[in-house]
Amino acid sequence: MSEDIWDRGYSVYLTSFWGWSPETWGKVGFKQKGRRETILRETTDPFIMVVYVTKKAPGAEKELLGKVAGFYLVSHQKGHRNEFTAKFQHSRFPERWLFALKAERAFTFLPAHRLHIDDLDPSIKREKRWRTIGKNAEALAPEFVEQLRKIPFVEVPVYGVNRALDPYVIQPPKRRQGQVQAGPANRSGYAVDGEPEDAPKELYVLELEGDMEAFIEGGANGRCVYKVGQSMSAEIRLAFFQRAMPYGRFKWQLLRSTRLDGHDLYPGYDIAVAGENAIKKVLAEKAEWLGGEFYAATIEQLNEAWEAGREEAAGLAVLGP
Repeated sequence: MSEDIWDRGYSVYLTSFWGWSPETWGKVGFKQKGRRETILRETTDPFIMVVYVTKKAPGAEKELLGKVAGFYLVSHQKGHRNEFTAKFQHSRFPERWLFALKAERAFTFLPAHRLHIDDLDPSIKREKRWRTIGKNAEALAPEFVEQLRKIPFVEVPVYGVNRALDPYVIQPPKRRQGQVQAGPANRSGYAVDGEPEDAPKELYVLELEGDMEAFIEGGANGRCVYKVGQSMSAEIRLAFFQRAMPYGRFKWQLLRSTRLDGHDLYPGYDIAVAGENAIKKVLAEKAEWLGGEFYAATIEQLNEAWEAGREEAAGLAVLGP
């Protein structure tokens, strides 16, 4: 169910990080104790801290540089940075961000929809405020909050908080009064949990990495295990499936997606699911079905199926509704 996190009257601030990993970094921190105290006086308890990744962040993923990655819901609980971060993070620039506030929750913007910080607030670059924002944070003007509320997001685990989450349920953009969401287009009884059907979708294929000879009954014979699907965000579905895996020698990776192909997302569920079904049809005929949306196939079979699905969806997208 969609949650009006933006409509609860929380203070909204902006800061910059050198990465985005709430599961190991459950806080926001400041260099000076006095700045933390000022933030406490100026903000609601809790408050929203929007985070963008600096353009030259050391070690950050290239796709995150300069992007508004997500936001925390931050409490007024004070502590040392190491109280709210995973142990391996303690040696990472240990003299920085010592005066911390604990994050209660964390939310990630869908990768395909993330804004570049220069597009969110061009004045930061023009006025060269990036250092001040990174050091002290600043209140985010209402017009920029309004831009962010239009971006779909998911709640993700935050370090040190034992909170039951709906498994990566996507929160669609908020609609103001007078804007009514379209009715469901899907009458087949199937949809990706938590995703509005009228939202843009992409096709994707996940590949299971590990010893396929041990995994596939009867031997791999040159095959791998693939998961086929459609979603608002292939990266979020990857995170969901990977999180559901126990730690071990097998893990999922994103092999193919509409965005990886450099193509636009499809306008909605009907088109995306037609492409998904075309992929499954080829795999059902030429590969081994493993139940659900999982198949054992050679890379040649997978590529043939992907091309069929992409062509089916692209053709329908051209025709339009």
